[in-house]
Amino acid sequence: MCFCIPHIFWRMVNWLSGVQVRAVVSMAVQTSSPVEDVNEVMSREEHRYFGASSNPIGYLARVATLKMKCYITFCYFTMKGLFIANLLIQLAVINFFLSIPGGDAFTWGVSLLIRLFQGNDWSNTGIFPRVTMCDFEIRELGNIHRWSVQCVLPLNMFSEKIYILLWFWLHIMLATTLVNTIIWLLQIMRDQNRINFIEDLLTTAKVCELVPSLSTFVRNPSQRISYQNLSQSSNYAKSIRMHRSKAVELRRRKIM
Repeated sequence: MCFCIPHIFWRMVNWLSGVQVRAVVSMAVQTSSPVEDVNEVMSREEHRYFGASSNPIGYLARVATLKMKCYITFCYFTMKGLFIANLLIQLAVINFFLSIPGGDAFTWGVSLLIRLFQGNDWSNTGIFPRVTMCDFEIRELGNIHRWSVQCVLPLNMFSEKIYILLWFWLHIMLATTLVNTIIWLLQIMRDQNRINFIEDLLTTAKVCELVPSLSTFVRNPSQRISYQNLSQSSNYAKSIRMHRSKAVELRRRKIM
């Protein structure tokens, strides 16, 4: 449930920004498909975009976006920050629930696996004991006898594996999110990356006459929002086209 909050935040601020990233991605996919005419897609999306921008909410959103030139980029990295904060909170909850010491918060899973490979029993960790002592009473001939016997806890054998898998999964997602955020920061902050990206798009589209003016366009801080949308659109469109081509190839093989 907590992982849905950053996604909801992104969709909400994206809708309020007046720049519909989802619509741009959808248009990029449709124009790359040979099924539908490019002019038809462009005219339909242009009519829908300007129609949505003409209402009061769309007008206010466009004004707010113009006031803050890097609005979409700021919201995107805010969403990344929410994902990172959510992962840290999830790890803190697990550490609190398992009573893991603060110094072992980021090494608990690794140290547990090392002890396992060294032949140590996980029952000695104190978090998920497999064997414990059970005290119970037995009534015999009017007398109550108290017994302490050794009990096996099979459920803990399952629980310890679930928690250690969750611990590793959260750390993998945290590392992946941090690396992805750093990569996006480097791509947006470095002018040469933005120039190379847009130059590749123009070369692919055979619009070479605009290449000399790329430097002035890209170094304008107000165009970082355009780079953000173009980059997302290009990545998503390539991914969807790849899956579509694989699906078509599989259908052809089945027919043959």
